[in-house]
Amino acid sequence: YGIEEKEGKIELNFYDGNTLLSYEVEVIAATNKVKEIEIKGSNLPGSTRITKTEAEIRSIVLGEYPDAQNIRIEVETDGNLRYYEAEFTTPKYKAELKINPHTGAICKRELKYF
Repeated sequence: YGIEEKEGKIELNFYDGNTLLSYEVEVIAATNKVKEIEIKGSNLPGSTRITKTEAEIRSIVLGEYPDAQNIRIEVETDGNLRYYEAEFTTPKYKAELKINPHTGAICKRELKYF
């Protein structure tokens, strides 16, 4: 974890012990504008069981991101684990979430700012 500057961008990496989330933030050095944020939780994104419906996943997305538009939800597989991948846009960024299909926990978020 730390700060690294290379190729015109600043990369910040840190861990929040209170939320158990790790953050990777990419900033354009010339403008000090955030370009991308990746947030990872300690939970596994996948499960062998799918108990959440697409409608429940959509509600989870809208609960976290009320201005989400063009929401697309798919079931993905990684080895023997399955997870929901939700992609959407807001007025400020395009986002991709990995959501545990059994617990509904958001395990990974990627926000790419316009």
